[in-house]
Amino acid sequence: MKKNFTYLYEGRPFKREVDGSEELTQTFIGVDFDSAIAFGLVTSGALGKVIYLKPAKPEHILCFWRGVKILELVSCVSNSTLEECWSVATDQFGTFDYKRNLGRLIVLMGKIDKNEILLKVNEIHKSRPNQEELENMVNVLCKKCNDVDFTKYGIAIGFTPFREGLFKKFLRKLL
Repeated sequence: MKKNFTYLYEGRPFKREVDGSEELTQTFIGVDFDSAIAFGLVTSGALGKVIYLKPAKPEHILCFWRGVKILELVSCVSNSTLEECWSVATDQFGTFDYKRNLGRLIVLMGKIDKNEILLKVNEIHKSRPNQEELENMVNVLCKKCNDVDFTKYGIAIGFTPFREGLFKKFLRKLL
């Protein structure tokens, strides 16, 4: 992978169409040099580019994780794909933006049945990283982001109570 990111999550390699050509890609969630969190994908084509979106603060880790999981369903990436994944991961179900962006993503998901896509997206909305993945992401964030507010973080993640050792480590980093 390229760019100045520290990676919190790396998805499985997957062939998909990017800018009109089929390339091997890998999704990711990362923290850049400003301690801003981003998600996107890396291509392995001739130029090996990184396409990413940096829409929010580290406290929104679940939204990033869900955005990446939705991106992993997409077989054809266009200019607005990451924004659409972010919108579907964060907008309220049934809102105009949610419906519009989900409709666009369904087209980009290729030959998957529409009802199957809706079920998968609904499952993604209800899911979260497993405890080990979450702890790894939090540990990287602790090292990279000095200004993460644990109270916001704990609420956003929804994993309560945190394992005592991780909680203490997180607090030491913040103090």
